[in-house]
Amino acid sequence: MTVMPRGGARAGAGRRKGHTGRTFESPEQIQRFRARIQTNQIIKHLNQIAAGELDDPKSPVVTAGLGLLKKVLPDLATVEHTGKDGGAIEHSVGLAWMTEAEAKNRGWA
Repeated sequence: MTVMPRGGARAGAGRRKGHTGRTFESPEQIQRFRARIQTNQIIKHLNQIAAGELDDPKSPVVTAGLGLLKKVLPDLATVEHTGKDGGAIEHSVGLAWMTEAEAKNRGWA
């Protein structure tokens, strides 16, 4: 049995140079994997589970199906709003002063 030293720098220890920890090398590869996920089949199966036709709703199949859907379907938590022709949204704020009589009529003065 070999006793390993504790603490300090050791030859060969730690993350290798150039290793980023990414699972996939390119965006194209990610797109290919996403294309292989059969979204319609996953949704159909989850609907059957929700209707009580299949499996236990707490089964690992449900967790796995939801995890796969998160990889394929966009997260709708963020929505981008754009104006005309994809440009900025124009806002206009009007400010008008009212007379003291108008403010009294509205109950503000």
